[in-house]
Amino acid sequence: MIAHGVRPGSTVVTLIPNGIESLLLPWISAVMKLTLAPLDVCALTSPRRIELVERMRTLQLDVVIVPTTSDAAAIDAARLHVGEPLPGMRVCPDGDNAPRNSCTTLTCLARDGSGHKIDLQKLLDTAQIGVDSVVLYSTANFRVIAPFTAAAVWRAGGTVVMPGTAFTPEVVLDALERHSITHMLLLPFQIYSIIAHPTFRNRHTGTLRTVLTGADTVNKDLLVKMAANFPSAAVCTAHRTTEGGAFLAWIWYDTPPGRLPYFGEISPLGKIAAGSRLRIWNHESGKVARRGELGELHVSSDVAIRHYLGSRNEDSFYFDDLGRWFKTGDLGIIDADGVVYVLGRIKDVVMRAGIPITPAALKSSIGNFTGVLVSEASVVAIRRSFSGRSLLQCYKATTAKARRM
Repeated sequence: MIAHGVRPGSTVVTLIPNGIESLLLPWISAVMKLTLAPLDVCALTSPRRIELVERMRTLQLDVVIVPTTSDAAAIDAARLHVGEPLPGMRVCPDGDNAPRNSCTTLTCLARDGSGHKIDLQKLLDTAQIGVDSVVLYSTANFRVIAPFTAAAVWRAGGTVVMPGTAFTPEVVLDALERHSITHMLLLPFQIYSIIAHPTFRNRHTGTLRTVLTGADTVNKDLLVKMAANFPSAAVCTAHRTTEGGAFLAWIWYDTPPGRLPYFGEISPLGKIAAGSRLRIWNHESGKVARRGELGELHVSSDVAIRHYLGSRNEDSFYFDDLGRWFKTGDLGIIDADGVVYVLGRIKDVVMRAGIPITPAALKSSIGNFTGVLVSEASVVAIRRSFSGRSLLQCYKATTAKARRM
């Protein structure tokens, strides 16, 4: 990329499926000091063309990486539509028999760069790359957790394993055994799916030292199951927001899941991490809530974003005497011991008789009383047109259509 004139400060936009390219690019971007903007590859499809055009309107674009030359043409068309300059460089990982004046390939980049003098050791020293633990995670590369996790693992000297272009339990289990995974980060439904897989009992998971889950509400049932099925590993709930890094620190690695300080059935997320400030805001009183009171979680931290792209939703940020704050939109609570819990998104909360009810709490209760797996249940609010009141409806997933419980 250096040989092709890409310089620090350039913006690289990707719309590609999970693969070696999606793992290489965060490393390359960190080393070269590039801005990486991974987008959902499905934005290239016709039903989402409006979304693609909007992204092309708001993003600076120096390099674009897409699966095929026709996708590169779609990017060009979208940029022309909004009156923005075309990308200076187009890359198609698989080649696609692209003419050199249209797209280049990763093979061509490697060949063209082979004779370009680069102080590789200086770049590697800056990036602090090494070899130690092996970390597996399975998520779309355009979600912020993917490049964040890769960067954190590599900075610590570890190896990243992303099994397959999409999540399947069998592929994850194969990777776990083949690569002697030491740390695994998966969503709650992925954990449930792996444990329920028919071959799970015959798999070797003894290399695992830590199993983390998050990005959704985690309950006691899941953590207990994780501890029982991954006996060699410490289990924990990981918390990270799209708008920043980790504001909370997990402190119970040596505590059995059955003895954690749950809020009802909902897992704690940890205590406030060094360098961050958290508060629970009571919208009714317009003040900071007391310990043990529900409200919106607000964060002040150097790792939080300063604003959204294009300065959208500026009312999500505010200043006071303590600094700049970000409104997370999460319904949270901090107990008397400083333990932080997130009960769900405020927009998903249903108020009944003045009491906030979260779908996550109901799903957990459904599991306890009916035996239905939490991963197979869904709770939504349905507004009744004749009264304007919100009722709660529960569903259970089946092999056919979802049926009402």
